[in-house]
Amino acid sequence: MSVINYMPAGDIIRGKEDKENIYWDSFLPIFFDRMTFLMRRSMDETVKEYGLTSAHSFYLIALNLQGPQTPAELSRFLDMDAANTHRVVKTLKEKGLVDDDRKSPSSKKYNIFLTEEGHAVSERVMDETQKSMNSYFDGISDDEIKEMRSTLIKVLKNVDHDFMKYVDSKYTNPFYTYLSTLPPGENLNIPRNIPRTSEKSTDTEKDGNDN
Repeated sequence: MSVINYMPAGDIIRGKEDKENIYWDSFLPIFFDRMTFLMRRSMDETVKEYGLTSAHSFYLIALNLQGPQTPAELSRFLDMDAANTHRVVKTLKEKGLVDDDRKSPSSKKYNIFLTEEGHAVSERVMDETQKSMNSYFDGISDDEIKEMRSTLIKVLKNVDHDFMKYVDSKYTNPFYTYLSTLPPGENLNIPRNIPRTSEKSTDTEKDGNDN
């Protein structure tokens, strides 16, 4: 098997020609993962003062978008397992950001909803996320943005043959896509490619006594 000597990505970005192989051209989508990581880190910073991370923020945004939901509905909406939802909701409830309408401590059927403070925090998270998204395009002209959008759409169409069905959804709020969820009522067999972080993996020390 021949060994390929890949040119460092930094050299190519700085303008050095890569005539021997097209590795960084064909693997450009891996930079999307870097953008996702940075978006999650920005969200972490927004909620850090509340002792939360982006893993908790997903739930706040989901409840903001969808309104009260049962634990099962919330888990399905975010494509999370029930155990993770239980841990996150427990943390958010302890911080006074969510509550539920159970009639007794033993009630198994109940809805989870944002408190007044929880709604304010979710609005702040969404507002700061929008500002961060806009800042990514500083110094980039409208023509460059349109060209990039056109190219990305072509790439996505090559990757996901149901892409246009997804973007034609009647649910226009971009946070549905940000959470990598299917809007209610949609039933498309679309892979959810955005890496997701559970509370357990990000908050091991903080929530280690929740179980």
